Amino acid sequence: MNFASSNSTVTRHMVLLGALLGSTLLMSQATGWNNGGGDPARTGHVPVIGPTENVLLWQVNAAGAFGSPVYIEGDRFVTMRFLGLAFSPVECRSLNTGELLWSREVTGGMGRSLPIGFRDGQVYVMRLTESLEDSLFALNAQTGDRIWASPATISNHITCSANFAPNGDLFVEGWSWPQTQGYMRRISRIDGSQLWECAFQPVSIGASEITVRGNTGYFVERIDGVTIITALDLTTGERLYSHPVNDTQPGGGGENYCALVIDQAGTIFYQKLGDNVSAFTDDGTQLSLLWETSIQGYAPFSQMCLGDDGTLYAPSNGQVIRLDPLTGAILNTSPVLAQNPQLFQMRASSPANDVIYVTDGEEQVHVFTPELELLWSDALPNLNTSGVSIAPNGLVVVTGAGLIKAYKPTQITTDLQETGIITHSVHPNPARDRLVITPDPADIGAPFALHDACGREVLRGRLWHAPSTSIDLSGIPSGAYFLRLGRHAERVIIE
Repeated sequence: MNFASSNSTVTRHMVLLGALLGSTLLMSQATGWNNGGGDPARTGHVPVIGPTENVLLWQVNAAGAFGSPVYIEGDRFVTMRFLGLAFSPVECRSLNTGELLWSREVTGGMGRSLPIGFRDGQVYVMRLTESLEDSLFALNAQTGDRIWASPATISNHITCSANFAPNGDLFVEGWSWPQTQGYMRRISRIDGSQLWECAFQPVSIGASEITVRGNTGYFVERIDGVTIITALDLTTGERLYSHPVNDTQPGGGGENYCALVIDQAGTIFYQKLGDNVSAFTDDGTQLSLLWETSIQGYAPFSQMCLGDDGTLYAPSNGQVIRLDPLTGAILNTSPVLAQNPQLFQMRASSPANDVIYVTDGEEQVHVFTPELELLWSDALPNLNTSGVSIAPNGLVVVTGAGLIKAYKPTQITTDLQETGIITHSVHPNPARDRLVITPDPADIGAPFALHDACGREVLRGRLWHAPSTSIDLSGIPSGAYFLRLGRHAERVIIE
C-alpha cells in the first residue's frame, strides 16, 4: 500500500503486547477519573499530560477523618468526606478552584453516602450501612438532586467502585438473603432497574469489582478455598469460563480487594497478596496462565496501574515494583515507602508523560519516573483509600484527612481540544478506500500507524504533506482499527 501523495513503502509487522496502551485508552476513557475504575480496563492510566513538579493549583480544608477516592467528570469532582458512621456526605466540588458546589446525605442519618462512579452527568452514590443490601442512587451532577433510586440492592465495600458498559449501564456487586449468595448485577443508567444478575462467590462480601474489555467482564471469586478468575458475558450475564490462581509461596497468599487490570493486548493482571502477581491471556474460549512473579507483603486494597509504555506497577514489601508485561520480570524497584511494609496500601496511577503517581495509604503522595526514581513527594494526612485521580485537562486531585489538594501540569486548559489530545482531524470515519488526516502543523513529518483490534500493525507511514495526507486503505479488511499519531489516537471504522 502507498500514500496517495507519496511513494513511501508501507511495512507490516507485529507490535509488542501493550505497545498501544498509552494511545488507545483514549477511546475507552469515558471520563477523567482513573483511580478505581475510570477506564473499563482499570488500568490507572489516563492519556493526558499530568504534573511533573510539586505545584499546587489549590488546596482546601474540608472536614473528614481520612481520604477517599475522587471521581472526575468535566470541570467537577465528587468524593465522600467521612465525618462519622452515620453522617458522611458526598461532596461535589469545582475541579478548577476546589469550591464546594453541593453536598448530599442520602442515608437518612443511618450510614455513609459513598460515591462509586461518575459518568455522563450522573453521580452514582450508595447508601453504605454495611447491611449488604444497600440502596443505589443516581444524582444530577449539576445540582445533586436525585434522578432515581434503584430497586436492586448492592453490597459494595468502601474501597470499591462501579464499572460501566459502553452505554453507561453500571456493573456492581450485590448480595441476597437468606440465600447468602453473591451476585454481579447490571443496572440500567436510565432508571436504575436490574437488567441481569449472575451468581458468584466473592472473595469477601462487597469486595469484588468487575473489569471490562469489550463485551467481556472479569472478576475474582473464591470457590472451595480456591481463588478463581472468571470471565462473564456482559450482554447476558452468562458465566463463560474460569481459571484458578496459584499459590507460589509456602502458605499461599490472600485475595486483594481491588479489581483486575487489563492491558491493551488483553493480558489480565492479578495481585495475590503476599504471594505473586500473575498474568493471564484470553483467547475467547479459555484463560491461560502467562507468568507469575513472587511478591512479599500483604498490601491490602492496593491498586496496580499500567504506565504509558504498558509496563505494570505493583506493590511488594512496602515498595513499588515495575514488571515487564510479557514476562513478569522485575525491571525496577522503588525505595521503601510504607512505614509498615506488610500493610502497604498502594494506589497507583499514570498520565501520558512518563511519571507514576503513588499514594501509600499513610500520609504521602509520591511521584516517580517510569524507572521508579523519586521526583518529589508531598504530605497529606491519612490518605487511606485515596489515590491520585487525573482530570482530562491534566490536573490531579487527591484527598486526605481534613484536606484536599489539586496539583497542576505546566499548562492547564479547560477545553479538551487545547490539551494536545485532539490536534488533528481524521475523515471520513467510517472510511472505505481512503482516509484523510489533517494534522496539527507541529505534527508535519510525524509518524502514524494503523493497528487492528488485536494490536497488530497493518499500516504505517509519515505525515509529510500539508495541509493533509491521504492514506490508501485498499486491501485492508473491514473492521475497527486504531490510528496512532504519536501519543494521540483515533478509533477508525473501515467498511
